[in-house]
Amino acid sequence: MPTISFASSKGGAGKSTSAVLLATELAQRETSVILIDADPNQPVLRWSRKPGKPENLAAIGGVTEDALIGFRGGEVGTGSRDKGGLVRGCERG
Repeated sequence: MPTISFASSKGGAGKSTSAVLLATELAQRETSVILIDADPNQPVLRWSRKPGKPENLAAIGGVTEDALIGFRGGEVGTGSRDKGGLVRGCERG
């Protein structure tokens, strides 16, 4: 399961925008995609609730840095400490 991460401590660097654009492109090519939004402002999660999102693209918000570091394909814990976005491309099942 490929994983692509967008991370930077600088705000306004385009992490969320880049993650959404890449995730949307992958989803339009019939790949199941999960976006994990670890930014306390939750821009990706808010975007995912708007109309037009591909059906095979899901977003999870409120994720902590510790949960991301410990993620091994199981459940992702929630919180709001880390900034950045993470895109997980999942094999179509």
